[in-house]
Amino acid sequence: MRKRMPSTNALRAFETIMKRKSVKDAADEISLTPQAVRYQIKMLEELIGYELFIRNGNRLDPTLKAMELLGYITQSLDVLEEGLNALDKDSNKLYLHVSPYYANNILIPQLHEFTEQHPNIDLRISIGAENNDFDTKDIDIAIQWGYGQWSGFQAEPLMNDLKIIAATPDLLKKQPIESIKDLMAHRLISPWVRNTLWQDIFDMLDTQQEMMKEEFLYLHDNEAIYKATLSGMGVGLVSRPEAIEAVTAGDLVAPLGIDLLSQLPDHKIPKFYLIRQNNKEESPLVKHFTQWAKESSRSQK
Repeated sequence: MRKRMPSTNALRAFETIMKRKSVKDAADEISLTPQAVRYQIKMLEELIGYELFIRNGNRLDPTLKAMELLGYITQSLDVLEEGLNALDKDSNKLYLHVSPYYANNILIPQLHEFTEQHPNIDLRISIGAENNDFDTKDIDIAIQWGYGQWSGFQAEPLMNDLKIIAATPDLLKKQPIESIKDLMAHRLISPWVRNTLWQDIFDMLDTQQEMMKEEFLYLHDNEAIYKATLSGMGVGLVSRPEAIEAVTAGDLVAPLGIDLLSQLPDHKIPKFYLIRQNNKEESPLVKHFTQWAKESSRSQK
């Protein structure tokens, strides 16, 4: 006869508190009140006969027993979820988390081609330049900008994001860029998301960051960088399609040429990656979207 087991609500409350380090944050994530979360923890402690948290005001500090238990509970919830997903292989739900530039310029303009093939799809798309919590169980696929640095996940490159060093004509009239030394006299605009672009440029041009006369201006996504560059705030790294269009229109100038960054080694050129969780059973819909996203990205190259 099996030992009496705790409810899934109690297990989820425990796991989420351990992850969020806050009763309030845990309650928000699992859609319960803080009082209900505390009650679930109390029931779990009474069932197993051990104190799991030391109550310190509004904070719950985990005990050693809680640390020991966490791995088992997480594994149990994962197995349960995998079993439920296996019963729902034909699910029409698809949850994507997508980098802003890719979403606005690549994915959404073409997405009707995919949704027309799945008229009953329950599609949800969150947009963000970073995804610090990809282990959130609801996300099926993320498409993010970077260098393939997502350890423990399947990360497949979809397309390069070549940049062009650009500035406004007015800015270059005030401070021309005819050499790397001239470049270092300007404020340089950089993506906020972790990257090595400017450092790789400095290395390629045989200069050092210490020669910069101004601090970097960090901005969160490509659109903000593009607009800041257009406004004359500094010299920006603008994605190639927008940069070429602006250069052609006379709104921007590429003082070091439009092909400079294409000389970087392939592993130093940032890309948009399609990211999936390892060892997670995927529905036919997720598999089809993966194939479609690869094909649609190839058409953009």
